[in-house]
Amino acid sequence: MGPKEQRSYGDEALARLDIVTARIAAGEIEGAGEQLQPILELPGDRRIRQLGDAVQGVARLLEEPRFARSRVARELADATRGYQVIDTRAKALTS
Repeated sequence: MGPKEQRSYGDEALARLDIVTARIAAGEIEGAGEQLQPILELPGDRRIRQLGDAVQGVARLLEEPRFARSRVARELADATRGYQVIDTRAKALTS
C-alpha cells in the first residue's frame, strides 16, 4: 500500500465490504459492524454505485433467518437500508 492520498478510496471501501461479507458469513456480526462503519460514514460525494450494490448485498445477508434474534444484525441492517449513492453518470455530465 502506498500513501493514503494515493490510494483509491473506492477500492479500499470495496475491499472492506468483502471483509464485512466474510465476517457475516462466519457469524461475526460485531466485527462486521466495525468494518462497515467507515463505509456508512463516507460523505455522499464518495458513495459510488459499486458501494451501494455491495451494501445492499450486506443488508440481504443481515436479514437471513439465522440472524433474526441478533439485535446487532438488525441495527446494521437498518443502517444499510438508508445508504444513498451518488449518480456517477449525472456527476460526469456536470463535470
